[in-house]
Order: sequence, then structure tokens, then C-alpha cells
Amino acid sequence: MNSALILAGGSGIRLKSETPKQFLLLNKKRILDYSINIFCNNKNVDEVVIVCHPDWLKKLNYTGTIITTGGDTRTESVLKGLNKCDTYCKNVIIHDSSRPFITDAIIDKGLKLLSSYDS
Repeated sequence: MNSALILAGGSGIRLKSETPKQFLLLNKKRILDYSINIFCNNKNVDEVVIVCHPDWLKKLNYTGTIITTGGDTRTESVLKGLNKCDTYCKNVIIHDSSRPFITDAIIDKGLKLLSSYDS
């Protein structure tokens, strides 16, 4: 079983924006929508776990995903996301939601490499 962990907990401090980068619009879609849609529709990804800052949880509504709050650091957020993955999960892909240009080919290649390497 393959899980995708999408980190959407950034606060936009470096961007100096009231709105975190992943929630900004790009071609009338939120930046994080691009990543979530790709992972949700990839035939090799069995579950999608979204880790989000508590202040922005109400903005998320994605059918077929698991949504949880993040921690104070990226490491804590990853751990919280990993703890929400299915117990039968064998591989996890961790993706930053502020990077909208992920493709099926990149996801599939990453999963293929996990069959030959530990990480």
C-alpha cells in the first residue's frame, strides 16, 4: 500500500503574506489543489493524508482524503501524518503542498525507486 503525505502546514512567514502560499490562487485554483488532485488520481497511490495548520483546517474539504493537524515543526507534522497512514502502508511519499507542479510520472518513478531502495 502506498500513501501520500501532503504537508500544508506552512504559515507564509517568508512570503510575508496573511495567507499561506499553499492557499493562494494560481489560475483560479489554490496552489495545494494541484498537488492533492494529482495524488488523489494517481493509480499507484492508495491513500492521501493532508497535514494542515489548525487555523486553516476549515478550508480543506477533499473527498477520500485523511486530514489532520500539523505540529510546531515540519518534523512533528510529518510524524503526525505518518501516524494517520494505514497500518498496511508500505511506502510513503512526502510532498510539500506549495509545490504544485508534481506529475504522475514523478510520483510513479519515486514509488518505483522505493522498490529498489530504502528511501
